[in-house]
Amino acid sequence: MDTKSDSIALFIDFDNIEIGIKRGYNRSFSIGPVIKELSEMGTVVVRRAYGDWVSYQAYREGLIEHGIELIERTAITNSGKNGADIKIAIDAVDLALKNDFIDTFAIVSGDSDFLPLIQKLREYGKYVTVISGDGFTSPFIMKNCDKFISYETIAGIEKPHEEKKKLKDAIELLEKVILSRVDEGRGLHLAAIKNQMLRLDPSFNEKSYGFSNFGKFIRYIGDECLLPIKIHTRDSGDWYLDYFSDDDEMITSEEYQQREPNLREWGIIFGTIERCFREGEGKYTQGWYQYLIAYLTQQRREGKIGLDQNSLRAALHRLLDYGILLQKNPEKSLEKSVFQLSGTYAEKKATFMDERYRGL
Repeated sequence: MDTKSDSIALFIDFDNIEIGIKRGYNRSFSIGPVIKELSEMGTVVVRRAYGDWVSYQAYREGLIEHGIELIERTAITNSGKNGADIKIAIDAVDLALKNDFIDTFAIVSGDSDFLPLIQKLREYGKYVTVISGDGFTSPFIMKNCDKFISYETIAGIEKPHEEKKKLKDAIELLEKVILSRVDEGRGLHLAAIKNQMLRLDPSFNEKSYGFSNFGKFIRYIGDECLLPIKIHTRDSGDWYLDYFSDDDEMITSEEYQQREPNLREWGIIFGTIERCFREGEGKYTQGWYQYLIAYLTQQRREGKIGLDQNSLRAALHRLLDYGILLQKNPEKSLEKSVFQLSGTYAEKKATFMDERYRGL
């Protein structure tokens, strides 16, 4: 579901990537994960690495085995700078101008000096991918390329706990994209969704969160009820996403009634709310209004509740007024609120149900 390219040109600023990985993780740079990742996007037709190959003698054999052309850039300053960034920029622009068939330029470096090159290549209509370490890549590079690939992720380097990306950030990015396209109706193309996520945040990569592909990432979000979504395939073999909002027409039907829940339905409503909180424990979406509604809607689809959507909302409002549910952020509208159970939930539930029973 990634952007596919027929031809890729790879340029490696070896000094930058090797020093960054060595300093950050006390490990040697490996070209294998880079080639494997790019090969999933297309064919790597140009493979060049720029560096002082006298100093990096130990890497020569492994790079050559992967078809990498070694471009010698001996250090020319006392600080060790070898001008690799300038040479890469000249060669990349020359290649872009002379070879229209090359769609993607992959730059292995986190150096901010490559920002003008990235902007120029994109101006020429090229897709620019940057591969580098999370900890030493310029944020300007991450935000201005078309796609950023974390070297740590593809190389299986375990990062310190505090550096691990939070799934919450990816979910918020996904929801932002979905809501921006919700007027298109159901059946949003998964590839288009990922492309838009990458435009908003080129550093997004589902592998950073433990998913081998984008489809598995989306399926997990839906299966865990982290967003009200589901995916399906069509005859073409492409995958699409459906998003269900709180007032989705799909969950409104003439057979459902606008009325007060009966005693049996109140019992189901309480049990469903408790399950929603229980299954949401530890997740940042626990207690979200839209998920409480989604859980109750599922009970209705299974024929256990005969209430229409307005009546389900009214039931939640009744529990809020009674103090059984508490609003964590009262400054927000109910539809955007997060709820928690009252500290005396069991007692208030018993009193509430007793009042319903005595009213029969």
